[in-house]
Amino acid sequence: GIQRTPFSVIVLAPGYAPQAAVINAAAGTEVGHDFALAPAGGLSGSVRSAEDDPMPGATVTLTDAAGAVVAQEVTGHDGTFLLPALPGGGYTVTATATGHRPASQQVQVNGTVETALLALVADSGVYGVVRGPGDAPVPGVTVSLANTAGEIVATTVTSADGAYQLTGLAEGEHTLVAGGYQPVSAVVQVEDGQTATITLRL
Repeated sequence: GIQRTPFSVIVLAPGYAPQAAVINAAAGTEVGHDFALAPAGGLSGSVRSAEDDPMPGATVTLTDAAGAVVAQEVTGHDGTFLLPALPGGGYTVTATATGHRPASQQVQVNGTVETALLALVADSGVYGVVRGPGDAPVPGVTVSLANTAGEIVATTVTSADGAYQLTGLAEGEHTLVAGGYQPVSAVVQVEDGQTATITLRL
């Protein structure tokens, strides 16, 4: 009999799931083998700011229905991403970036490359400095922000230079309070995606 040698053949093509087969071939003979390539699912898209500018360096995470991370990518200089070769099914794609609120979208992958567009809104925040007599900055002072219902929604302690920073705030009117021997307060209007700067004087 003719001695045949087994070979492993793997076929890779952009946009398709890899296919492999073991083929037996004898020296000096030709063997034909057909491969049926099934389209691979994938997800492409872009992350942009609320002003519709590309957001490079944003982290894009894909999770399945059970909440397990399936794939992760960082957007390029033009804010785009590509998550290839995904099994069919429903996923949640989430984009995160420093100084912005996360954005999520439900996607269904069915053997083609789906597209997602995620817009990130900048965190709302209140920044400033607490100063004492003679305009000197005061470190170690507790600064709190309360909503109209009187609930404390954020709190921090001033740094060595008297600075404070409160982020991730909801829209609306708030009261800013700096604690101390004689607490002081100020009313501040938090606007979505905007930063308010308030100096408090003890």
